[in-house]
Amino acid sequence: MAVLQRNLQGITQRLSLGQEVSMTGVNKAKKMVTGRRSIKIKADADGIYMVNAQMRTKKLAAIFGNNSLARIIQVNQSQTSRWSEGDEQASVINQQKLIDLDYIIDQLSLTLYPDQIEQWLQNPNAHIGGACPINVFQVNGLAAVLPAISALSTGAFA
Repeated sequence: MAVLQRNLQGITQRLSLGQEVSMTGVNKAKKMVTGRRSIKIKADADGIYMVNAQMRTKKLAAIFGNNSLARIIQVNQSQTSRWSEGDEQASVINQQKLIDLDYIIDQLSLTLYPDQIEQWLQNPNAHIGGACPINVFQVNGLAAVLPAISALSTGAFA
């Protein structure tokens, strides 16, 4: 452990002084911490992300419908169809919105039946100031909806 601390301190000190740090030292420190070598991502990994984004869009479109999904994500109605068909790739911002919405659905499905999820999203919720969770998501994102999801999963009612 003392060797690891010296390695990390040395790396940190060199970086703070604007000096170069050899990757060998960084990799040694990583190996000491994790006991493994660094993870390598294959060159064709971008294709995996595109497929995941396409599958996520298809899943959400099946739940909400393309038009409703487009309204939730705030894009043109034809956009979600192009994403799910693989004709276009969603921007990073829109991919994050899809990931966040997918997370919300996954969390709600742990507590609610599928037919209850839509009601929960569209009805006012006291845990988020009486606003509808889907509207809060559109305006403020995932973090603003999490308190209501947490309250639901713990059984808190207001």
